[in-house]
Amino acid sequence: MATGRKIALALALLLMNAAAAYAANVVALPAAALYRDADVATSASASSETALDALIAQEPDNIAALAQRGRLRMREGRMEDGQSDFDAAIALADADSSDARLVLWTYGWAQLEAGNLPDALHNWQEAERLHGGHPFWVSYSFATVLWLMDEQELAVAYYDAAVRSYPKQWGNADAVARTSLDWQPLPRAAIADVFAAWQSQQPASP
Repeated sequence: MATGRKIALALALLLMNAAAAYAANVVALPAAALYRDADVATSASASSETALDALIAQEPDNIAALAQRGRLRMREGRMEDGQSDFDAAIALADADSSDARLVLWTYGWAQLEAGNLPDALHNWQEAERLHGGHPFWVSYSFATVLWLMDEQELAVAYYDAAVRSYPKQWGNADAVARTSLDWQPLPRAAIADVFAAWQSQQPASP
């Protein structure tokens, strides 16, 4: 193996180990309560980047549009442009507001799709803290990122909370496929793997 490949592999293993250590140290088990609380901070509608460009040109302080465009740009690999949008959105949002939660929630998905797992988890944890309850998105989102961080036991625990909260969305393979249909490939594959692990732990039917 060439030296460059050895270094790349070592760095990848180091990042994976760091991500797992982060998760193990800072993520508690899911709450016993159901994760069904509404969260207006996740209600942004999908738009094309062209439409968002036009909207932001008219409304440069539109926090939701900036966050959404930031996610699209990062998804395209334009990390600096996406980060610039998120920085602007964060600067505009009042602390402890639903706008702040919207930015954190969207930024978490952008980071997850980019493979920045500890950053995704951190943003979602902060969004959950600002919410103050048990928002519906926490269980399946945490299950997804924790699985990718190789925290399989925690991931399955959060997935079980998702099934308890919304069995029609997460309780069988077809439902999982439908619910995650519009997700990006990385999280979609991860949630399917978590489901498979969760299913394997369920008692056999009599």
